[in-house]
Amino acid sequence: MSSPSPTYLITPAAYALPILHAAAHPSSTVIGLFLASSSSTSTSTSGPDAREIKVDDAIPLIHNYTNLSPMMEISLELADEYAKSISKTIAGVYVGREEGDGLGRIGEKLLAKLKEGNDDAFAFVIDNDKLGSGQPAYIPYVLTSPTSFKSLSSTSSTSLPSPFTLASESLPKELIRTIREKKVFRELRDFDDHLEDSSHDWLENKPVKIALRQHSLL
Repeated sequence: MSSPSPTYLITPAAYALPILHAAAHPSSTVIGLFLASSSSTSTSTSGPDAREIKVDDAIPLIHNYTNLSPMMEISLELADEYAKSISKTIAGVYVGREEGDGLGRIGEKLLAKLKEGNDDAFAFVIDNDKLGSGQPAYIPYVLTSPTSFKSLSSTSSTSLPSPFTLASESLPKELIRTIREKKVFRELRDFDDHLEDSSHDWLENKPVKIALRQHSLL
């Protein structure tokens, strides 16, 4: 018997980092990964066999080499090693597109690649229209077959579509206000930044997380 489909809890860090990544590089397509706790938890309100995956971090990968290049492959390997070192798994991929809709070819390829090792893998595309209005700014995508992708839509202006839930429904408005007023995205680094300066912390991004905590967003 196959296990039931999980629900996903998106924490403030997981929600905020991809959006800061996009804000840091507004004229580029950005791509990154979501991390989750290695073990999912049961949720008693949904039955004894229900699974909740806590998506609690994100790793900004690239804004220059947005294809399956050697640089992308290296960043994926390093991210996977880092996730394992902190007892987490790569749960999904995010894409913030400079122009166009949907995952794009690279997003589709990455989701399919993740799905090979994780049946619960998902993707988020940043919705720029909703982002500007302070609504939850992600369009979830799931793989329905090896070559077929489906987007999920929400009828609510304050929540993500099922099975995704925000840990804080007030976060989208608070984050966009902080981005506009405090420019916290300036602290964020990705693998491309690390290639230019190896001192940049792209895996953990401590400085940007400290900034988010200072503004009560984490």
